Amino acid sequence: MSACDSDALQYRLGDSLNVWSTKWVLDANMLFCAGCSRGQRARDANQPFRHGDGCRLSSEVTLYPWRELAEMLCTVLQAPA
Repeated sequence: MSACDSDALQYRLGDSLNVWSTKWVLDANMLFCAGCSRGQRARDANQPFRHGDGCRLSSEVTLYPWRELAEMLCTVLQAPA
């Protein structure tokens, strides 16, 4: 992978993380929805996230936010330096 390709990958990752962080708040081992403030522990990552009633984000976001975050971070670890 060329340096240019690597830079492009890093920019896409940064954009993805920025979008993700407008919908989720990570605090230690808890993840909170920015729309309804419901939380989920890291150990429950394989369970679907349960939003509060009427949450404006419930139809816009993944049911597995921990997995989505892990996939984005794995991209960083796999990218050549």
